[in-house]
Amino acid sequence: MSVTREFPHYDAATLPMIPELWADVSWHNDCAPSWLYRDLVVFVDFQDMADREMGQENRFIVNHKDTCETVFESNDWQAVVDFVEQYNA
Repeated sequence: MSVTREFPHYDAATLPMIPELWADVSWHNDCAPSWLYRDLVVFVDFQDMADREMGQENRFIVNHKDTCETVFESNDWQAVVDFVEQYNA
């Protein structure tokens, strides 16, 4: 898992259950670890808001991989998973 290499101070125990088909594309220059599924990138920010670089209110941000446009954000992990599945249906 590249999240542990790219974000060594990120507590992996706080990660939600990432679906198997999502590829870890975490990169240290991003604000948070991320996973790619088809044409969406899902960022999973730090659990503690004080640790978030951009001070994002929502922990989970979904961007379109080509445009980088935010298409969904939430603090509810299941809502994120549901959105990604429906978006890519």
